[in-house]
Amino acid sequence: MGIEEIETEDVELETIRRLKRWRAQRYIRISWSRMRTLMLAAGTDRSTRLLMVLVLLEKLDQVQSNAGWIKLRGHILKDLELDQTSFCAVVNRLEKKGVIETKRSPGKRPLIRMLV
Repeated sequence: MGIEEIETEDVELETIRRLKRWRAQRYIRISWSRMRTLMLAAGTDRSTRLLMVLVLLEKLDQVQSNAGWIKLRGHILKDLELDQTSFCAVVNRLEKKGVIETKRSPGKRPLIRMLV
């Protein structure tokens, strides 16, 4: 009897099944457009919307490689219905409360890092 003739069967251990269930529960899969629609429909204030986006962006690998600094893109602010004036007001408010830290450069949006 050769090696090719031996029947094999894949066996999944209970620990592997538990690990797969745990991994599946760690993440929330939701599209950005759905998240934006829900935030706006719920009537969340600008600070809450910005904080939710910062928390989501903080989890990305690119933020980790940038020492935690987050660069917000214009299209994200537009989706959150934050113009430049309201964005600056929200960032200043959150900075005074000690929730975020900012790095400012003239003529550019500030880089933001979560402190809490």
